[in-house]
Amino acid sequence: MTNITEKIKILSVKLGINISKMGEMYGNTPQAFSQKVKRGTFYPKDLDRLCKKLGIDYEINFILKDGEKI
Repeated sequence: MTNITEKIKILSVKLGINISKMGEMYGNTPQAFSQKVKRGTFYPKDLDRLCKKLGIDYEINFILKDGEKI
């Protein structure tokens, strides 16, 4: 399973935005955002804020073995 740090790095590559620029868009200094990414300390509200700034959507789900999302 991919953790949030890996997902944000993948997102950065796919969007063509480096982590520093992403941090500026998020409203943090590049250094503070980079540390947040390294620690993986993102809460749902943080992800919501980041995605709104990036103009993308996200979803958080528990997915059961039969495919049902909770």
